[in-house]
Amino acid sequence: MGARRSVNDLVTEAKGRIEELSVEQLRAEIEAGDVTVVDIRDVRERWDKGAIPGAKSMPRGMLEF
Repeated sequence: MGARRSVNDLVTEAKGRIEELSVEQLRAEIEAGDVTVVDIRDVRERWDKGAIPGAKSMPRGMLEF
């Protein structure tokens, strides 16, 4: 069995494998048609705070499942 890793270790590893985009960078990617945006927030949060037009909705719990 492998070594146990903490949640912080997992988050640090994940962040090392992703590229974070600014709002402007994301807007340019959407306009170029080169990206699919997946919104992992709960539907109530998207209702309250708004959503990115055209984003695909996939609540985080579904991804974890």
